[in-house]
Parts: sequence; structure tokens; C-alpha cells
Amino acid sequence: MTPPIVTTTTMTPPIVTTTTIPGTTTTSISTSTTTTTTSTTTTTTTTVAPPANCCPALMQTLTTSEFPDGQMTFVYNNNECRTAVVATCSQTDPAFDLYAAIVANGQFFLDYGPNNISFPGTCNTTLQQWEMGTPPLLINTLECRLTNPPSG
Repeated sequence: MTPPIVTTTTMTPPIVTTTTIPGTTTTSISTSTTTTTTSTTTTTTTTVAPPANCCPALMQTLTTSEFPDGQMTFVYNNNECRTAVVATCSQTDPAFDLYAAIVANGQFFLDYGPNNISFPGTCNTTLQQWEMGTPPLLINTLECRLTNPPSG
């Protein structure tokens, strides 16, 4: 099915300008037209279960806090059967001199530091779920939050 395309056209009221020079009068009328076109796109995502004794690929979760998001990358020991990972959180522009933090499950700060930070994880092969930290924390979401350096 083709998504609908909506076009909206609005016209401002005419603007009348009158210029009077002795012996001559000039009147100008102008209008402004704005056209907006909107379309809808549908995206389908298919998730494939990892092989036995392996974990699925991790994904960055965008933060719902007041902090901006950094860029998170993941490096695995093997792309066919992932059992170890290093997650790296980086700021998008080093000129800003911000701190980067890796946050698990929306509330647990695994690590933070200037510019970028990395943190390892291992696959719980029984649960096929990632664990990070000591004691191990089962990972549901991972965020890359940016913040100003601590003061003091």
C-alpha cells in the first residue's frame, strides 16, 4: 500500500503597498504562498534469534533524560556467535569537551570519563543475554549519555 501524501497550501492575505510621488501614484499588490508536503514511511524490522550459546547484537537506547545522546559502538569477539563485547560511548564533537557515560537499564552508570569511554560485557550463554559489571548486571538497555565535566 502506498503511503498517503498530504499537501497543504496556505496563502497570506494580499499586501498592498502604495507609493506616492508628486504627479504619480504606484500601487503594488503581492501575496505569499507556502506549500507543505507530508508523506508517511513504514519501516519493518525483523529480529533473528542468535545461535545457541550466543548473544544477540546490542543496540544503543536513546536517553529519555535531559542529557544529550552520544554515539555508541559495539565490538564483538565474533559476529557469528557473540560471547564478548566492548561498548564504547563517544561524544559527537570532541571540541565540546564533554564527559561520556555508559548507562545500563536507564539507571546504572557503568563508567564515565572525558570524551569517550569503553566498557566490556560477556554473554550469559544460558540466558542468551548480555551481562556487564561486577556483580554481573543483566543488560536490557544501554545508553550513551553526554554531560559537562564534574566541577571542583
